[in-house]
Amino acid sequence: MSIPLGKPDPREAQIQNYISFIADLCHTDKDIISLIYEYLLQEFRNPFYTIEFLIIRSIDIRLANMALKTDDSVLNIGCGRPIAEVVFDSWGIKKIVGIDIDPENIQRGRKWLDDLGITTVELYQGDALSLDFPGESFDVVCSFSAIEHVKGWTSYEKWIENMSKLTRREAVLTTSNKKNLPLYLLGQLVRMEGYEHFFTRRQIEGLLSRHDLKVTYFDTNTLWFSDYIPVGHLGKRVIIKNYEYALKFDLLLEKLRKNILKSYGGRMGFIAHKIEESSQ
Repeated sequence: MSIPLGKPDPREAQIQNYISFIADLCHTDKDIISLIYEYLLQEFRNPFYTIEFLIIRSIDIRLANMALKTDDSVLNIGCGRPIAEVVFDSWGIKKIVGIDIDPENIQRGRKWLDDLGITTVELYQGDALSLDFPGESFDVVCSFSAIEHVKGWTSYEKWIENMSKLTRREAVLTTSNKKNLPLYLLGQLVRMEGYEHFFTRRQIEGLLSRHDLKVTYFDTNTLWFSDYIPVGHLGKRVIIKNYEYALKFDLLLEKLRKNILKSYGGRMGFIAHKIEESSQ
């Protein structure tokens, strides 16, 4: 049903409340989240899907906030849309670099930054498995839900090896969680585009420890994300039409996750400290 001209959209107050909620999750100013929301809305076309997407991404920003200091340098491997970079800039992080293998992501990201007048962020096209920065070039190296999009354990080992090589202090990593059984089983039954592997917590901790990174913090985020559900054309139309209710259901499940199913979120995150050779 369309809203008559001249009358406020009753959903707008609800959207603003959700934006405030996300800003609190990310420890970030609401105006910054509002800017990111507006850019994503142009692409996604649905306000409730956009909010749901940002809630999923909030674990990335929250963990980065725990690891970063204002005078730090940070590298984001597999940056995709420069959501984290815009937030890092708002925190006053000294040096911010994003790498992504997809040239369209870099082109779109640079346009975002140009439109926002952000000059402190550097975005480059590059392969996470063959980075050519000198060792320990950054205080913190991040990678947000990107490692699961490459294939094979040789690649996973190299990905984490590069994170360890390039960080002086900490690594922040998020990825899809195999312990989230609905998401994992769907991935087994129906090919989920771009997803090569669902990791367990133990697998990620093993990868990190083998490359001199000791996990100091672990958490998960939301039990599901409606865009993960491969329901076919007709089913997708139903979900898109009812994203508002999908989002409300998502937040209801989030309360359940926090109280009972803390390890079962669809996205899990790790902060790991670089172990010095002398302390091993």
